[in-house]
Amino acid sequence: QVLAIAIQTRTEMPDASKAEKLGRNGWLSLAPWPRLKIWGPALVIFACVAAAAVTPAWPVWFWYHPAAMLLGYVALMGNAVLVKKIGGLRATKIHGYLMGAGSIVTAFGWYVIYSNKEVNGKPHLTTWHGISGLFILLGTYCSAVAGAGLLDPHIGMMKASKTVRYFHSNGGRILLAAAFACCVLGWSTVQKQALLPVVLFTIPVMIFMKVLI
Repeated sequence: QVLAIAIQTRTEMPDASKAEKLGRNGWLSLAPWPRLKIWGPALVIFACVAAAAVTPAWPVWFWYHPAAMLLGYVALMGNAVLVKKIGGLRATKIHGYLMGAGSIVTAFGWYVIYSNKEVNGKPHLTTWHGISGLFILLGTYCSAVAGAGLLDPHIGMMKASKTVRYFHSNGGRILLAAAFACCVLGWSTVQKQALLPVVLFTIPVMIFMKVLI
């Protein structure tokens, strides 16, 4: 009987260790797979709900700007970060595909706001949101090109360089944090600085930043 208890305890130890690893500090510190399953859909749902709340609403041309930025940075790039945390060749490739798709979507979002201002005769880059957004977009595209050309598992010219990986990873964290902050500035403008909508938008964004960064 003592031997049976010892064997059972020995068998259960990995599960206890795994459970501790998955959630020692709650949902914000889950292991990569559970984190993706929980926070991946949450990012997509948040982006969709926020886009649906934008005024003027679809199909007004301006609506596509915040909708594209939410889809690109929050839903696509946010999930790209979660997938990369899993590790391995497949996760790295999917990370690259999602980042590439996010970059294309945000480029469309930039085109929307640029063309909308041109049509309405409004000046460009007159707010902190616009100025910071331009630099964030440029940084995003540089990071995407560098990541594909240097770190792709198949064709990356410097995929084994720890230095390049370090700068790409940490630079990406800075860019994503800046992009989320820029989204808050844009949301505040769209909502005309109304306190409640801004707070309801900012709190989830801060939680996502904690999870991703």
